[in-house]
Amino acid sequence: MESPRHSCLKLELPNPTEPDKIEPIFIKATWYDIHFDFSITNGIDLWVCKGFQQPGSVYKFTDVGNGQRREEVVRKTKSFERLKVEIEKCLAQSESFINEKTEF
Repeated sequence: MESPRHSCLKLELPNPTEPDKIEPIFIKATWYDIHFDFSITNGIDLWVCKGFQQPGSVYKFTDVGNGQRREEVVRKTKSFERLKVEIEKCLAQSESFINEKTEF
């Protein structure tokens, strides 16, 4: 019976459109005696690869979501955007109160 070994890695890569911004990529590997499983995610998309360990082999990663974001991530992104809009409104209102108080 195979005894699996696990490896985890976090890569921090520059965003191609915003070079000053760093984006994490998470990789998990499970190693068996004759095959392996890889999972790679950026928190939005997920790719997997399952393969047999053979010298000279080429492996393919499969997009688990078929290019679609997972529903939970979409919901959280929308919630974050709504919260951001509310915070901006609150900040604008606070600035308005401060300006009125200063003028008074």
